[in-house]
Amino acid sequence: MVFKSVAGVWTYQWKATLGNDAVSALTLTDVNADGKLDIVVGTTSGLTSGNLVYYKNKGNFTFENPVAKAAQGAITCLGHADYDGDGIDDIVVGWRDSELTWRGGLEFWYTTAKALPNSGFDPTGGKVNKWVACFVVADFNYGVWPKPPSDDPVPDIIAIIRRDQKRGTLYELIR
Repeated sequence: MVFKSVAGVWTYQWKATLGNDAVSALTLTDVNADGKLDIVVGTTSGLTSGNLVYYKNKGNFTFENPVAKAAQGAITCLGHADYDGDGIDDIVVGWRDSELTWRGGLEFWYTTAKALPNSGFDPTGGKVNKWVACFVVADFNYGVWPKPPSDDPVPDIIAIIRRDQKRGTLYELIR
């Protein structure tokens, strides 16, 4: 559901219902570089499956019909940043394929074509292969001495990985 503040009162504007998917993550970013924030949600559609669903913002609180793409597993977290340097934020996806095996990973879904691609890319080359519980996107090494700060901060990721029921690992991906 999307609400808009009108004269200090929150007013219902728009909603979407997903048939068999439960929304598990959300991010707002301009996927198609038109200056309007689009809605991207990650879902769980079964024990080991999920989808990335993109709602293109048409303006005035209206959205096009969703575009859904199958993910590697159930999506656990979403974020966005420009990882390929084209000026358009890409989608960062954390996922798991089972609560029993703890398998999962991290992917970049590059939006260079100004649309949701068919699949993602693993920036870790398979090193992060467990359930990604959550992550934070920021420029963690901005201004590291002796190099002066960049005019255009590069987004890094810190991710929390669940290795099993009692253990986890903190990964830092510096770009």
